[in-house]
Amino acid sequence: VVMAHVVVLDRPEKFNALNLEMVRSIRSQFDAALASDKCRMLVMKSSSKNFCAGGDVASVCRDRLHHDGRLGKMFFREEYQLNALIGMQKKPQVSLCNGIIMGGGAGLTIHGSHRVFTVESKFGMPESSIGLFADVGMTFALPRLRYGVAMAKYICLTGHSLSGSESLFVGAATHLVRADQLAQLESTLIENVEKHSNSDVSDVINKTIDTFTVGVTVPPPEIANHLEAINRCFSHQSVAEIFAHLSNETNDSVWASQTLSILRKHSPTSLIITNHLINENAKPHKTLYHSLQLELVAAESLSDDINGDFCEGVRAVLIDKHKNPKWKVVALEQIDEIDILNRYAHPKNITARL
Repeated sequence: VVMAHVVVLDRPEKFNALNLEMVRSIRSQFDAALASDKCRMLVMKSSSKNFCAGGDVASVCRDRLHHDGRLGKMFFREEYQLNALIGMQKKPQVSLCNGIIMGGGAGLTIHGSHRVFTVESKFGMPESSIGLFADVGMTFALPRLRYGVAMAKYICLTGHSLSGSESLFVGAATHLVRADQLAQLESTLIENVEKHSNSDVSDVINKTIDTFTVGVTVPPPEIANHLEAINRCFSHQSVAEIFAHLSNETNDSVWASQTLSILRKHSPTSLIITNHLINENAKPHKTLYHSLQLELVAAESLSDDINGDFCEGVRAVLIDKHKNPKWKVVALEQIDEIDILNRYAHPKNITARL
């Protein structure tokens, strides 16, 4: 009897970047596992040393530039539907994550119950640097972690890449194990879940993973040194206020100055949209489903704008790789926030529903 269903991300030449085919494959495997009374646990892992570098947005932009843009609409809708399913289904999901866990890859893990990272893991949402925004339900999930909205805004606006120990510190990871123990952990989990079929499955999973966390050397999380400054600077309603507080930060001034220079390189449009979605989706009454629906509006609108920051950012960073995008509006101070939100993030723009 198969009590565990293992989903393997296997596109190593592209760091497992998610394309529409992969999203559909994962979805069909989830559907099969959830329909089975025998299946008690889902495991998600990579066939290579990196978990997943995110969504294959280069393909989305190429399709918009050279065809009709339908690929982007299908991709974002089906990817977000998968995120919603992961977050709303009741069976434990153990994600075994080494190496890069970015963007869409982070979305495959964050909504699951058990997120097992390694010291070498790199978790982040770098979308503001390519003219997109922190999507895949992150604007809902990250504000609900240990350090709330300020930390969520810091991670999503700056694109800061969290180390394994930082991921554990903020709550993006639930456990940290050694990279060379991931395969052994997987086989032990499957064995124990099948052997203890009458026990509570989450209890069996937790006890099993705990035995693998013993003796793991966890480096001090660097982000802990800046926790107070993150709270002082990022716990504000608008991006302009965040910029102002970073400019005036005196206690952690080197960090603040470096953070501000990173933010100034990112798309001002992306920063406005990301910040707005976190403000909305952090509200206690919001559900993951509602949050993903708002994200879908923004993703559709941005990917549909052939002359907008998303196509420009992806072309500059991922296709031409000169990493010098020319944003539509260069400085945050020049941006009309209401105009940006009306154009890209307003619910009246809904054409596709989740």
